[in-house]
Order: sequence, then structure tokens, then C-alpha cells
Amino acid sequence: MKNIELVLLPILMLADYYLTILGSVYRKKKHGEYYVIETYELNPLWKKDIDKLQLLNYKHILIVVVFTIYLYFLSSSDDVKLYQFIIGSLFAMNGFIVGRHLNNIFLFRFIYRNSDEVSGKIYTSHLLGLKMAQYQLFCVTIPFLFFTILQPNIYLYGGLFGFLTLGVVIQYWIRKHTKKISGEA
Repeated sequence: MKNIELVLLPILMLADYYLTILGSVYRKKKHGEYYVIETYELNPLWKKDIDKLQLLNYKHILIVVVFTIYLYFLSSSDDVKLYQFIIGSLFAMNGFIVGRHLNNIFLFRFIYRNSDEVSGKIYTSHLLGLKMAQYQLFCVTIPFLFFTILQPNIYLYGGLFGFLTLGVVIQYWIRKHTKKISGEA
């Protein structure tokens, strides 16, 4: 199929939202007894919807549709390099996010089935969740940077840009959250 990315990317973007809900449900089953967090969702745009386990999020669906339409028209343009760069960026960002969701779900299911492997209770702040995401992103970006250096291509440049963009967004959320808790908001 030509331009399979026009199907795969919306699937990844929708998977982000629905895996967040699934992860939130699994977390509450057993993991939440041992690991107490302020909120499961890191993105302030979706936090309330995820906390309510809202299955239909029209804002998210609209964003997916708009991005898909934009990519469709960009794929038809003469600017192939820009299209490949953006595809690389969006796949890297969304792939990282979906990967984190899958990691959480696997961990939550393991704890649910093996609760004897965990004891005690840990309370963590939203800031710690944001910092964990930031550190995980850094750990993924380093080998990706090496791949880009060793085998440079426009998709990898886009992917690296996607990781850096996501890092900037997470840092923005950290600063915003830090100001909020210090009363500067």
C-alpha cells in the first residue's frame, strides 16, 4: 500500500489515548495499592479526560484527523524531504509515547499477577512522573542520535527532531508544574 504511514500514524496517535486509559485502569487494579501518584496522565491537555476514563475525546480525535489530513496533502506535494522529516518526527514521538504506555501496562499486569513481588507503599509527585518521562526520553534519544550519525537519512533527522521536540514539551510541563506548586502561576 502506498503511504501506509497515513494509516499507521493515526493508529499510533489513537493508541496513545486508549493505551493511557487502559494503563490507568490496570494501575488501579493492584499497582495503585503500592505506588500512589497524583495523576496518571502527564499531558495537561488530557489529564481530566483520562482521570474520568472518558472513552470519547473529541479534542484528541480532531487532532488525529487534522494531522492525517495535513499529512495526506503533504504526501501529495513535491516536498518529499519535508514529508519524510515530519513522518520521522511523528513516528519517533508517538512510538516513544506508545512504548511507555506498553511498558506501564506490562508492569501493571505483572504486579497484578505477582503481588508478592511488591511490598510497602510509595507516594510520588506529578513532578517525579514528568522527570521519569524526561529521563526515559533521554535514554532513547542517545542511541537514536548514534543511529542518525552512522546512517544519516531524513527520517532519522525527523525522528531526532521529534525526540528533541518532545523533550522541550516535557521540560515546559515541568516548568509549568513547578511554578504551579510554588504558587507562581
